[in-house]
Amino acid sequence: MKNLKKIIVGVISLVFLFSIVAQVPAAAAQVEIQKNEILSTIFTEVLELDSKFDNTIYLEGDYIALDTNLAIKQGATKTDINLAKSKIDGHNQITEDISTLQPYVVFDENGLNFDEESARKANVSEDLIVTTVKDFELMNSVGILADCKGKSNFEKTADGFYTYFDSCETATIITYIQIGAAIASLGLAIAAFIAPPVGLATIIAVGLYDIGAIALNLVNIQGCGTWIKWKGTNNPNPFWVGSQC
Repeated sequence: MKNLKKIIVGVISLVFLFSIVAQVPAAAAQVEIQKNEILSTIFTEVLELDSKFDNTIYLEGDYIALDTNLAIKQGATKTDINLAKSKIDGHNQITEDISTLQPYVVFDENGLNFDEESARKANVSEDLIVTTVKDFELMNSVGILADCKGKSNFEKTADGFYTYFDSCETATIITYIQIGAAIASLGLAIAAFIAPPVGLATIIAVGLYDIGAIALNLVNIQGCGTWIKWKGTNNPNPFWVGSQC
């Protein structure tokens, strides 16, 4: 849990610092953090289980997997394993939804576009289609700025990766978090913005919820876009967030 604690401490410190400079009420920041902790329980609980039973949960291609035998050797009970499997299944279902919908999503100067008719012809779940259409309408409501500043990129490192979102993409992400739509919808947006592996798109989406709209808004306040450092190769998590200015 050391890395997770660093995330929480780092984000709280960031929000507190900017609440003085940008006159953002500390109480509002606290509410935002609490809300996002609730929304990201699937991945957070998986991280907690991995911390308890070291290296038993890992990325296998685009999906999270559990080394049951190693978990048992390290003292995991049947209850622990069933809980881990339940959370992993929830996380992997989001990844599966993103993978299913991704061929029908395009990001251009008009925003995020979803080809619902083609998705319907391909027998994609009607619930997924309806949710995605609704979420994208809300996400596009922020509008695309005439001049997007900052770069948009996904960069691997030796111990994790960096994500860069320009000012327009950051504004869209902030809107998404504020409306509280499906994690899969944000994962689709992430995939369209910076094209990470599909499995990481899910992790990035959940991590952005952990960071929260207030913190992202504050680091994007100068309109330069944002960067986020993610640490870890098995269970990467957002370690720090900053402005591209």
